[in-house]
Amino acid sequence: MLRAVVGALVPHMSTLDVHLMLGSFIGVIVSNTVSGNIRTQMASDKVIIFFAKHGNIGPFVVAKDILKNIEKSIKAVQVILKKEEQLACIQDKKPTILRFLSILQLLLQHFSIVLCY
Repeated sequence: MLRAVVGALVPHMSTLDVHLMLGSFIGVIVSNTVSGNIRTQMASDKVIIFFAKHGNIGPFVVAKDILKNIEKSIKAVQVILKKEEQLACIQDKKPTILRFLSILQLLLQHFSIVLCY
């Protein structure tokens, strides 16, 4: 369903709107599939690959949004460390960061892109 909506809307949206929408979708998709089963994760990977293959989106935009989400997660961990809260809070972020990194690796392998930061 998400693929149909994105496929229909993207050609009629500005680049900025597409990037904002995509950043929201990727964050939601990954956060909802962190603790899910393998089937759910594979289905979400297919949706992300669809975004990366889409002519108006592309792999660089998807990779950039994934890197932004990784950065947000790392900043959240740094805030927790500054407050000297329990280690359990940091352990909660670990699966999310690992999921984002696995999706980034999937993009790098699938599209052979080189990221410069």
